[in-house]
Amino acid sequence: PCMHLFVIRVGENAKVDRDTLFSLLREQGVAAQVHYWPVHLFSYYKMRGYGPFHVAEKVAKSCLSLPLYPELSDSDFLKIVTLIKQMV
Repeated sequence: PCMHLFVIRVGENAKVDRDTLFSLLREQGVAAQVHYWPVHLFSYYKMRGYGPFHVAEKVAKSCLSLPLYPELSDSDFLKIVTLIKQMV
């Protein structure tokens, strides 16, 4: 099992988009993060004319990393799950 990141995708039919979910979770004290932007959006590759890669951009805009670490308590885990269920 991966103990580094737990990444979810916010579906197109969700009540909120990834950025809104990110903000709402942060307001509730959940340390959500956004990781792994498409490489072609970094300045090094932009200057070289790579892209566009519409699918990569769409997927990246839907991904959100949730807290995952050995000390994460069951109650914190349940809080995160409950909040996400309410929000999406």
